[in-house]
Amino acid sequence: MVRLAMGQIRMRPWRAVALFAAIVFATTGFTVLTGTTTTARARTTGTVDRNYRAAYDILVRPQGARTELERQRGLVRPNYLSGLYGGLTLDQYEQVKATLGVQVAAPVAMVGYVLAWSQGEVDVTDAVDRSLTRQVLRARPTWRADRGLSTQTDDSPVHVYVTRNEVAWPTDQPGRYTDGRDHSAAVLAACGADLARHAVEIGADGSATPVCREVGGAGTRPALVVAHLRADGDFDLGGIQLGGPTTKRLTVWKPWPMALMLAAIDPVEEDKLVGVAGALVSGRNLEAADGTVRPLPGHPNIPTVGVLATSRPYLDEQLTMDVERLGPDAAATLGGTPATVLDTRLSAAAGRTLFRHSENAEDAYGRQLRSRLHANTYVIVRGGPPEYGTAPDGSLRPTTRGADAGIWAPVVQRNGAVPRFAADDATRSVSAQRRQQTGSTAQPAAIAVGTFDPQRLVGFSELATVPLETYYPPRATGADQRSRDLLGNRPLQPNSNPAGYLATPPLMLATLGALPALLEPDSPIAAAPISAVRVRVDGVTGVDALSQERVRLVAEDIARRTGADVDITIGSSPAPQTVALPGGRFGRPDLSLVEGWSHKGVAMSIVKAVDQRSVALYALVLAVCALFLVNAVSAAVRERRRELAILSCLGWPRRRLAGLILVEVGLLGGAGGVLSTLAALPVARLTGVDIDYRHALLAVPVAVLLALVAAVVPAVRASRAHPASAVHPAASTRGGRARVRGLFGLSVNNLARTPGRTSLAAGGLTVATFGFTMITAINGAFQGRVVGSLLGEVVSVQVRAVDLIAMSVTAVLAVASVTDVLYLGVRERAGQFAVLRACGWSEAQVGRLVLGEGLLLGVLGTLPGAALALALLAALGTGVTGDVWGAALGTVGLGVLLTGVVAAMAPLVLRRLPLAQLIAEE
Repeated sequence: MVRLAMGQIRMRPWRAVALFAAIVFATTGFTVLTGTTTTARARTTGTVDRNYRAAYDILVRPQGARTELERQRGLVRPNYLSGLYGGLTLDQYEQVKATLGVQVAAPVAMVGYVLAWSQGEVDVTDAVDRSLTRQVLRARPTWRADRGLSTQTDDSPVHVYVTRNEVAWPTDQPGRYTDGRDHSAAVLAACGADLARHAVEIGADGSATPVCREVGGAGTRPALVVAHLRADGDFDLGGIQLGGPTTKRLTVWKPWPMALMLAAIDPVEEDKLVGVAGALVSGRNLEAADGTVRPLPGHPNIPTVGVLATSRPYLDEQLTMDVERLGPDAAATLGGTPATVLDTRLSAAAGRTLFRHSENAEDAYGRQLRSRLHANTYVIVRGGPPEYGTAPDGSLRPTTRGADAGIWAPVVQRNGAVPRFAADDATRSVSAQRRQQTGSTAQPAAIAVGTFDPQRLVGFSELATVPLETYYPPRATGADQRSRDLLGNRPLQPNSNPAGYLATPPLMLATLGALPALLEPDSPIAAAPISAVRVRVDGVTGVDALSQERVRLVAEDIARRTGADVDITIGSSPAPQTVALPGGRFGRPDLSLVEGWSHKGVAMSIVKAVDQRSVALYALVLAVCALFLVNAVSAAVRERRRELAILSCLGWPRRRLAGLILVEVGLLGGAGGVLSTLAALPVARLTGVDIDYRHALLAVPVAVLLALVAAVVPAVRASRAHPASAVHPAASTRGGRARVRGLFGLSVNNLARTPGRTSLAAGGLTVATFGFTMITAINGAFQGRVVGSLLGEVVSVQVRAVDLIAMSVTAVLAVASVTDVLYLGVRERAGQFAVLRACGWSEAQVGRLVLGEGLLLGVLGTLPGAALALALLAALGTGVTGDVWGAALGTVGLGVLLTGVVAAMAPLVLRRLPLAQLIAEE
């Protein structure tokens, strides 16, 4: 049987080559297609494994802390901790730490916003006209935030009075000044109380004129700076201004109060979680003793607690100071004028601008860090979470309310200045804790013992940011071109308004031991101060089943022990969320923003989706390749029907006829498998698919198995055919008497006369069209399940590349199927075409006839395939999207075009046929 099969292959090599090519195409296509699916899964799971884990795996929060958006859509807004104050007790924290499997349990207790006093500075030395005896300079400040969209004009400029006359400064002795005289009576009459604040100018004739100074709107420093320009060029500031009694540079400054978020942590656990000790840039890390209230060195009446401060404020605020010189009349009005009157006169006086100086919050914050940052805690302001409505376009819109002007009342009474943009419209409700300012129970000041750079913390992937990150501020970018243009293509960042939409992260960290000194003793937050506990689970290595089970068991145990809200955050990823931010009262217009909210459980969803996708694609690829081979083998068997009929007449039994076909196809399958193995590796490299030699060697058994499976039905049908009917063409007599008009009608009639051949050719196109449409739908469903988060977008981009390869190989199989069927059809009908040529038909007419049949086959084959795929998708309830409709219609058009192109090449085959021999055979 084998020798006979080999002889049949050698006797008609063109037929063997056609079937051999079909087997090679199908097997190579199957190998590459399964390789793309394996590659997609490997790349996807590899990307997920690299990015699945962020700072912690489990988040423990007070019961009821989840928002409605989180419950419904799994979305958590950025920096959610900034609106969560207390709710977990220290006992619950200890229960979390004691849970089996917990590697790190890092608590964070959000205390609230405290005020740190920084300052903006401007050097006016070069603006001083040294030829003048007396002159007045003015620094007029303007504050900006929100990338310059919010502007606040400061109505309390700083005035600088520079005189070459001698200046007598108050000393520590009551009534005595630096010139040795007592000017208290004159100063009291002109300026009022607080003699230590005012200076006395000594004229050339020895006269003494009080110069009254007022704190005014400048905050804790005088609105009027008095400087004696000495003969040596130095400035004598009387020890009141920074720089000592004399200085070569004349610098004036403006108080810059900043609201900084204060939180309490466990330093040991926090270092395990994110490596705080390795991120220190100055000073030292927190110690347990820093939670004990101690007096400030050199100031026994000032209680303090130690804190760790970040190296940057993450505040979008700028100060611009226009330095002006006032006219000579301004200096003349200084002598003996009460401070309140003088401040009004100087502020209203005209001046000439000399230069403009600008700096941002990071500059001022850095100066304060270098001189040891401290913050007052006698007023602690807490901003709640924003509330959202839904805009018509589906975006979220924060609800705004008027600012609470009284929230900073104690600060205004004592210091005269509050955060500059605290008066802006609020998107958060605020509350305040007010404690004793003086005496034995005075609220301690927070003093920085060290600073750390958040950029140096242990790095985690940006694709896997878990909700409620501790140290990084939210960043909102423009969602439309208008918003991006307004923001200057930069992200919107927080300012120091605790009621603003974007909240700053904790910028000052205390120890848990400092909480009793910082919180009101009888308040609910003091009883349960922990806002959240971030947990890392021991033994977690990836998104494998064992790691997932470990995290799940630990989370369930924590929930059972504490009764708190426990969320598994491993595998979370930022998910873009559009927010319609209303305009502010200082000029910021309405903005459409995109924020990186966190979507929980993205990694697990991706892995599950890619597994289901892989199974579906494997099944579809196998079906497409098998049906393609069935089509090719059936066409080859049909071409041999006369030979098989003769063998049947000679007495061959049915099983032997079927066995001969199976042996021939098996031999061709084995040879095709070997060639497919050799071809799969270079094809895979060219297409970027990862296939190793073991995967390629599978082509041999796959080719044999696919070829035999594809040959079973055609072999059985051929063995059961009657010899007499097999000798004659299988043409239908229906419609034979109908009048044929033109080549198109003849094409239709020819297809109707040979239903078997027509169904084979159309069946190949149906399978290809069905497969192409289903692959598009499967990939579209997969993309829909993973997009919407940064990790999902990256995975989606990776998978799209191999999807294109899969679709390309499917298209190649379709082209090969059409070519195979049409080629065998032309060879089978060669005698008919020879008769037509002998009757006077031109080669072009015969070509148009074949072309018409090819186009009709394209329509008959692609339309049912597309319709079947769409109907199956609709029945499965997956939804038929626009992309799937487009793929289906595009496949129909492409299939018709390809069949037309293949059919147009038929004359090239007919030219090589021996017409005389064919006419004789016919």
